[in-house]
Amino acid sequence: MVIVTDKKYYLDGYVVQIADKICERVEKRKQDILVQFDGREGSGKTGASVNFAYYISQKTGRPFSVENMFFDLDKMIKFAGSTEKQIILWDEAALGGLSSDWSNKSQRKLKSMLMVCRKKRHVFLFNVPRFYRLNADIIERTHCLFHIYENDQEQPGNFMFIGGDSLVALYMSWKSRKYADYWKYKKLHGNFRWALPLLIDEEKYEAMKDKAILDLANDKQEEKPGRWFNKDGLTIKNTYFNLKEQGMKTSDILKIMEIDRKTLARWSKEWE
Repeated sequence: MVIVTDKKYYLDGYVVQIADKICERVEKRKQDILVQFDGREGSGKTGASVNFAYYISQKTGRPFSVENMFFDLDKMIKFAGSTEKQIILWDEAALGGLSSDWSNKSQRKLKSMLMVCRKKRHVFLFNVPRFYRLNADIIERTHCLFHIYENDQEQPGNFMFIGGDSLVALYMSWKSRKYADYWKYKKLHGNFRWALPLLIDEEKYEAMKDKAILDLANDKQEEKPGRWFNKDGLTIKNTYFNLKEQGMKTSDILKIMEIDRKTLARWSKEWE
């Protein structure tokens, strides 16, 4: 661990080396960068990505605050398209899985944004529950992944670092086996120390997140009910994967959703 920036917080030495290489790439090669942070809810993704973002901000002179953090995809796309040389943190995972039901339209919009903004030299940091929920084209554009997890003592902020080439191999392995063996493809591992209150206005961040969750819930309630929606207006697919990520058994999920295994199997084929 080394002490970094004007805020004097701890950052893993390996993370510093990775961040320095990213800074060199965006400054000298004049290219954009996409770094993903994935992991279960509460694993420490937001704290890790903010630590990383603030270090890059100090190293490159680019601004970073809660104004550079987004929960809404359309707002992030608008910001990315109208600016240059920004650090842009998309905290999709902060919504607690409510927006995990990704449509093809959303995926296409995200892919198009990355292509259009290529020469704007942004540093994109994506917080997602699982990297493999994103389109394969987006994964191929990802420079690296930090898989964030809790250790055996339930301490959040631990990471496995996976480079871009290995990430593609991990994705292909998941596609064939439906299981992501992060340990097999990791290059480094370490820990992010909690420093969020030092680096951003945490109260404002929480207010922004609460508003995003409320807006999303309202949008879901306005959708027409049907086979894919439950009584709360959330998608069946979203409910299933959200409960699955919480470690709930399939048999218990079926009881909660009031469907049988045949129905789940039929829908699962349509979700692939």
